[in-house]
Amino acid sequence: MQARVGDTIGGVPVVGDDFDVDEYIKSFEDKGWDPERDGPATPAKPRDPEIVRAGKLIEDARKKDAEDDDEAAEEAYDLAIEALRRTRATKKLLSAGYFARAQFWEKRRQDGSAVRDFTRAIKHLDKNNTQDRAELLFHRATCRHRLQQLKSALGDFDKAIGILEALPDERRVGNTATYAGWQTNRGLVLADMGNYTAALAAHDRAIEANPNVTVAWSNRAGVYEHLKRWEEATRDYTRRIELNHSTAGNAYLHRGFCRLHLGTGARELAISDMVAACELGLDFGCKNAKALGKELRR
Repeated sequence: MQARVGDTIGGVPVVGDDFDVDEYIKSFEDKGWDPERDGPATPAKPRDPEIVRAGKLIEDARKKDAEDDDEAAEEAYDLAIEALRRTRATKKLLSAGYFARAQFWEKRRQDGSAVRDFTRAIKHLDKNNTQDRAELLFHRATCRHRLQQLKSALGDFDKAIGILEALPDERRVGNTATYAGWQTNRGLVLADMGNYTAALAAHDRAIEANPNVTVAWSNRAGVYEHLKRWEEATRDYTRRIELNHSTAGNAYLHRGFCRLHLGTGARELAISDMVAACELGLDFGCKNAKALGKELRR
């Protein structure tokens, strides 16, 4: 495995920046610089002007992004990538530039552009940098899922998860939440493909890996709900609510819907769930609670 320096380009933090330390140090070695006399070179102060320029451009792009100035942010990302093409460590740095711009597209749900840039980032990524490769594959899978490119999305999720599963035990332990999140997202793709048995198995693996990942319980409950397995869906929505009540509006709403199918004895519990969803800001919960309350008083 290659050594890594800080996730920076020109001193600016960037996700996916991976390259040889020696190669990077050479980019800002100066004539007369002596490591024994002057100490080690600092990656935050590169000599290569294109790296410095790219770092500043990415920093500017992120500021423009935060200000919702999409046009200026896009232009800055484009210029940063052009600058990185002129660096000495071109391919390895380009991966970071494409990764940054792809995330810009992903945030705006411009998934076609995001997929293209994630693909370019994967192409230029150092082959030994497996963890960033897994991250890129996950993001590309997410975008492909939204584009309904289901077979491609599933392939990317499988590759990303395979990389995590191949990690040594001590590194896998620290990635259980990530693994669970990726497995349950894979389950969503499988459900959209109509393979509900495989979808449930993916959500099972997610919950087994880390039972504190709330979305895994909601996603498995959603499959049970689709299959009209009301008791199992109700159980999973209940666990989702127990993990974090304050963000469980949708879980309350869907648990209420499931309880309506469990018989008249569960109707009052269903109304309570709709009220809870309403209190958490879901208008549909308010309307359902009102309508069900009227029915109950008849």
